[in-house]
Amino acid sequence: MKLKYLHIRPIILILFLGIIVSNSCNKTKPECGDPRNYVCRIEIVDTNGNNLIGIDKKFKPDSIFFIIDSTKWYIPFNYGQLIWVYSNGDRFNSSNYLLHLAYNVIDTIKMTISKQSNECFDSYSVQKFTYNDKIISPQTIEGSLDIKYHVFKN
Repeated sequence: MKLKYLHIRPIILILFLGIIVSNSCNKTKPECGDPRNYVCRIEIVDTNGNNLIGIDKKFKPDSIFFIIDSTKWYIPFNYGQLIWVYSNGDRFNSSNYLLHLAYNVIDTIKMTISKQSNECFDSYSVQKFTYNDKIISPQTIEGSLDIKYHVFKN
């Protein structure tokens, strides 16, 4: 008789665990989704507006990097622009970003980033962007949440 009811125990255990799991998945907050990356695009051009970064340009994308607080950061490049994700960048607010464009060509970027804590994820915004001590105003990119900085370099 004991063997007859032994197969019921695993079923009861599975049902019990299912109830616990389904109750623990009920959220009291709205669905948050995935956090977004906060991206700025840096375009460096000459005084005539010609892009200076590219495979066939003055500065080669594969040799460009930042040094921030003694750490080397390689910078993705896309369509003539350096792509920098500044999510969590508020930790570097007191740091200079040393932009190595080529051997012996080092410029300085300083970004002041504010962080706002939200219910689901933190959000970030660039409050100030300077390139070699010159304040650069951001440009919006149509159809994108990214911001762009258009920098003139001699």
